[in-house]
Amino acid sequence: MKKYTYTFNDAGKNVPAKVEIEIDNKWAKILSEFDTEEKKNNYKENRRRVSLDAPNNYHEIADDTLTCDYYVEKAIGKAKQDKLVARAKYILGQLTPNQADSFYKTKVLGSKTLEVAKEKGVDESAVRKHLRRANKTIGKIVEQFGWAM
Repeated sequence: MKKYTYTFNDAGKNVPAKVEIEIDNKWAKILSEFDTEEKKNNYKENRRRVSLDAPNNYHEIADDTLTCDYYVEKAIGKAKQDKLVARAKYILGQLTPNQADSFYKTKVLGSKTLEVAKEKGVDESAVRKHLRRANKTIGKIVEQFGWAM
């Protein structure tokens, strides 16, 4: 049995705003899922609403960040980021599946080599070997294309 707090929307003089009841675990899980879904839906609806007091034109906002230079710098930053992402995808595509997986999980996700080894069901030294070979391959690619990392 689990305690569940039910909130009434139409609470009045004779009806309390919240009532705590004990229910079976199965029903508690179902009601909890309903509550979570309701919160998500409320969030989605509320984020679509815009305050009528908010300015509706950018020229009404007195802010230096909305200058042409700001948008040019932002576009340049996005282009540089896209270029780096393309390079990273190319490099990972040149690695073997084991090397790419080990490299991604340790360097990008920050997992420890022991964790990756346990997840793959191999010895930790195998993961370290994959990483050494991946680093060697990446070094050759970077040198070949003259990319700065």
